[in-house]
Amino acid sequence: MIEREQDSPAESVPKGTVVAGRYRVERRLGAGGMGEVYLVQHVHTDEKFAMKVLLSTVISDQTALERFRREARTPARIDSEHVVRVTDADVAP
Repeated sequence: MIEREQDSPAESVPKGTVVAGRYRVERRLGAGGMGEVYLVQHVHTDEKFAMKVLLSTVISDQTALERFRREARTPARIDSEHVVRVTDADVAP
């Protein structure tokens, strides 16, 4: 999961953009009140992931930002094929 420092209406991360030096954006999967979700591919392993990009309005709200951080940590404690696996969390400019 990535925290983004600025908002944009649609497709705020263009296809082909490399995020955090390791994830290439393939396409947007969806959007919601807190941000957007993209299909990305790791540039070295070719493994595909979903990447959440938060809106700046969420990042500036400390309560929402802490909720995001908990959302990233919680699945690591649960071992189930029915729970999404979080592999990375970062702040990207």
